[in-house]
Amino acid sequence: MKIFITGGRGRLARSLSPLLSQQGHQIKTFSRNANAQNLPLAGFGRELERNLADVILHLAWSTVPATAEFEPGIEWREDLPLLSLIGAQILRQKKTTGRAPLLVFFSSCSVYGDGRLTRPFRETDPMRPIGWYARGKLEAERLLSYYHEAHGLPILVLRISNPYGFSQDEKTLQGVIPVLLRAGISGRPFRQWGDGKAMKDFLHIQDLFGAIQQCLGKKIQGTFNVCSGHPISLSELIRKTQQALSKKVVIQKEKKRSWDVRQASYSPLRIQRATGWSPGINLEQGLEICRQAITDSQEKKSEELLHLF
Repeated sequence: MKIFITGGRGRLARSLSPLLSQQGHQIKTFSRNANAQNLPLAGFGRELERNLADVILHLAWSTVPATAEFEPGIEWREDLPLLSLIGAQILRQKKTTGRAPLLVFFSSCSVYGDGRLTRPFRETDPMRPIGWYARGKLEAERLLSYYHEAHGLPILVLRISNPYGFSQDEKTLQGVIPVLLRAGISGRPFRQWGDGKAMKDFLHIQDLFGAIQQCLGKKIQGTFNVCSGHPISLSELIRKTQQALSKKVVIQKEKKRSWDVRQASYSPLRIQRATGWSPGINLEQGLEICRQAITDSQEKKSEELLHLF
């Protein structure tokens, strides 16, 4: 299968690309900031004309929930025009060749907003996003709905909860689990936003990859939650992290962020029924995998420093 991936330099793409390659797929990655490994996004349309993809994984996005609040509306200036352009390029390809690749958009469960239900959010529930990032993702979903309903383009929207377990920069403003683990390992304080009661759903990268594999294998279209279905409070996550590390984590309490979803859980039932997928890595296992990866990385850096002397 020929798969094009946008946002090739991002954290998810860097993790998913090698996994998909190992499965025998032909991968081409694209980035706004092209390098030796990634083709320029500006040439995406030309590459599509020369070598029609079977699947496009659209991961390119300029913000994460925290950074979106620093520059409100950047998604309307950068991300939505890019998505519209890619949709138009696929539509042109369909008119020319009679074929169109499946466009997979990586959305977010944050589009639902804060929990107002007595049960987990389902794909048919109302969406009330509370931050710029989530609003941008919802607007992207609406744009893709137009391309599907008006022009018949094959679209798959994956609303992902909080993925973890991949490599990412220590300074990033996303990913509470690696930040929490690094704080505990180093002895630095962990900055806790709010009172610790906020409920989150975490999904290990291997489970996310498994969901993507199943979706592509079954060739499904539509909108699906991709989540563990087992939300946990931040306070409980801290407790489990301390158990995994066998040590206390220093907590530095800070004010709750207005855009941060506090009370929400999501149902993975629809994707389970459509594909047979279900997550296989529980939080305790995921924490141990991440702890070991961070420890190994730090030991490797220490060895590299020793070789300099």
